[in-house]
Amino acid sequence: MLAHIRNGQLVTRYADDGKGWVTLENGSKMSPPVVGTYGNDKIVPVVQESQDNSTGTVRTITEDTGWQVEADRVYRLIAKRDMTAQELADATTQENTSALLKLDNRVELKIIVTAMWHIAKGTVPPLALDSPANFKTWLRSLL
Repeated sequence: MLAHIRNGQLVTRYADDGKGWVTLENGSKMSPPVVGTYGNDKIVPVVQESQDNSTGTVRTITEDTGWQVEADRVYRLIAKRDMTAQELADATTQENTSALLKLDNRVELKIIVTAMWHIAKGTVPPLALDSPANFKTWLRSLL
């Protein structure tokens, strides 16, 4: 893969097949892209690396450096690593919050909250506690 850079900025990238048109700063065009310097324009190789530093024992996170323009190449690193304890805690909190927000206006939440309220107050009818089927019937009656 090749990249076109001008004045230290990425202009575009070209696929491995070597096809594509390069429009230089002076307006002239060239095809196919060829590694070299053309005034303020450069055609340079693209280097992409992947690193997997995860252990496989906890959730992972992927970090991408994005396209970094260097003097003689465009570089990108995609690294996979284990989440830190803080990242795991933050992700779990975010997932739990998201799940609660999804439930916010749902009937299931109403039933759960109402059932918990009755259980806490001790006002669950004795018949509802006789069997799982009776408990389900009582839950449905809360609607």
